[in-house]
Amino acid sequence: MMVRLDMTALKTLVRGVGVAALVLALGALLAPVTHADDATVTKFEDDKGHAAYKGFEISGKYILTLENVRVEGSAVYWSQVAQSWLITKEGAPRALVIGRNTRGVESVASKFVLMREEGSRFISEKGELLKHPNFTVSGDSLQIFIEKKTYRLIPNPPLLGWLTRNDLLQHTPEYATQSKEYTPDPELVKRLTKAAKERGETTINIYFGSWCTACSRVLGRILRIEEMLQADGLNVTFKYYGFPEGRRQYRRDREWRNNRIKLLPTGVVRTNTRAGRIEGLDGWSRPEKALLDRLGA
Repeated sequence: MMVRLDMTALKTLVRGVGVAALVLALGALLAPVTHADDATVTKFEDDKGHAAYKGFEISGKYILTLENVRVEGSAVYWSQVAQSWLITKEGAPRALVIGRNTRGVESVASKFVLMREEGSRFISEKGELLKHPNFTVSGDSLQIFIEKKTYRLIPNPPLLGWLTRNDLLQHTPEYATQSKEYTPDPELVKRLTKAAKERGETTINIYFGSWCTACSRVLGRILRIEEMLQADGLNVTFKYYGFPEGRRQYRRDREWRNNRIKLLPTGVVRTNTRAGRIEGLDGWSRPEKALLDRLGA
């Protein structure tokens, strides 16, 4: 698979030394949780949040590794607003915030990493951020040494071509979390199930980019609806197609041209009697509604 990396942004992130204090922060990130409530991402809509650290979305572009093996349960988020990465781990008491432009590293108690209704993460205004020294860049990765072990934040190769549900979940495990967090409208799901039964064989092709922020916001929700329809034994098949990063690259792709795609993600819905499409973030914000609109009477 092809790897594309914003090397300028990555190299701008860190050039300093002084890893010792960061060891304490990352050690806390990777350590077992000491309080159960620290490990839970909380929905807290009335918290205004930290002035700078908000709008963190799932990033399929980077992963955290230990000795070249992905750290199980870790999640990497990116905020265009904050120009920072947020790194969390299931069961860990603290999360890391890494500033691309400031080259700074900070940590915050995991219980202060909160979630907006649409799924984005933010740092609570009550969360105390602890500052740590910058760390090093080695090649195309951020590199941290802890007790003779090497942790790296490395580029995650984009998903390309036709893919399955399992391919998506293996590449970006955060989608599984997003899927569990999403609560579909039960009445719409009931109506969608009925419509799918009436339509018979149905194919839903989802065109996306694993590097695409808009796609990352809704893919977990789509996977949730797929799971619910499959559980009902319906003759509905979801297929996923990943494009390479870069406008010039994906516009050359045959699937892009043949399906006249203009926005990502785009879904093409086909049954024996009709065809339709669902486009962009707005179109997919409530997948059960979007699909019902295409399959319903």
